[in-house]
Amino acid sequence: MGLWKSLAGQVRLELTGAQLGDTLARLNDRKIPVYAVRFLDPLTLEMTADLRHYPSIRKLTGSRGDRVRILSRQGVIFSIRSLLFRPVLLAGLILLLFSAIYIPRHVFFFRVEGNDRLPDRLILEKAAQCGLTFGANRREVRSEKLKNALLEAIPELQWAGINTAGCVAIVSVRERTAEGSAITQTGATRIVAVRDAVVRSCTVTRGIALCKVGQSVTRGQTLISGLTDCGRVTLQSTPEGEVMGQTLRDLTVIFPRERLSYGIETGSFQKIDLIIGKKRINLFHTRGLSGGSCGKIVKNYPLVLFGRFPLPVAVEVSRETTCEMQPYSADAPDLEAFAGEYLQQQMIAGSILDSSVSLEAGSQAAVLHGRFFCMEMIGRVQIEELVQNENNRQDRQR
Repeated sequence: MGLWKSLAGQVRLELTGAQLGDTLARLNDRKIPVYAVRFLDPLTLEMTADLRHYPSIRKLTGSRGDRVRILSRQGVIFSIRSLLFRPVLLAGLILLLFSAIYIPRHVFFFRVEGNDRLPDRLILEKAAQCGLTFGANRREVRSEKLKNALLEAIPELQWAGINTAGCVAIVSVRERTAEGSAITQTGATRIVAVRDAVVRSCTVTRGIALCKVGQSVTRGQTLISGLTDCGRVTLQSTPEGEVMGQTLRDLTVIFPRERLSYGIETGSFQKIDLIIGKKRINLFHTRGLSGGSCGKIVKNYPLVLFGRFPLPVAVEVSRETTCEMQPYSADAPDLEAFAGEYLQQQMIAGSILDSSVSLEAGSQAAVLHGRFFCMEMIGRVQIEELVQNENNRQDRQR
């Protein structure tokens, strides 16, 4: 069946009569075409004709006393009409047509690449505030306006670009150089003291030492410099070395005697929410809670398609409980040992040489006051501030 015949429509007819040959001859004389003629017996045949010729065929055969019956209908118009009796299939075809037109023009999935320190969630949240949301138009997503808005929202980004691959928006970013990376790249650094101390040892493998053993240094003072003055030029390098110093640390530790802990559970509250994008729809909840301390457990079940593409649709189940707070008393631990462990964690490297502590044990709390003499590493790398003497510069120009 050709395209035009399919659009116009055809019918399959059954013709019953005494003189079928004369009937076919009359149809040919009136230029009414018929196709696929097949004789079933001497009095019956089947044939196909155009829908627009069916009234003429019925009128001609009726005048000759023949009987014509429609066996089937073919063509686009009849296929469309049959869909009216199949609403589920019709709805599916309409949804498919809408998806084929709407989906390629919008983005529904997002991916972040090029970030090391910034988490994906932070970048996507800021991008959503700038307009990169579920179902956003692809033309608007790739606009320079959205890229500039993303850079303004996240100062830590040096560059941002948004590309699309089908329904996926790929956010490509480049982070600004961190302080540690800048130190490595420029080479203009120094090692400074992190605490007031008395230098006990100084080992320099690169750079110039600006301190000596037995010298008292203050916090922020340069210990090893990475700049070497060679007359007309100043060489820059990354200093390397180890400076150990004797420091003095004061510490106060307070331990309460009475505490409160969770006791018997007195009530619970369960809630189920449907989250679509940023909208929350409550599906189910039990009675509420009044007063008391609560513990909360939240479980999130997102909707994920094949290929691990998450949709902004999730079911959140939360359960809150109330418990009676029960007081209990506890003996004070070894506060001196605890203070020693705490100080060891605060040091870059080192040890405690001597300590002087006093413990005040009361009915409600135990208080420890301590003064600790430590031997620790006091050097830390910092960017060198280059300050040039204007007079020396003028002398060099002369």
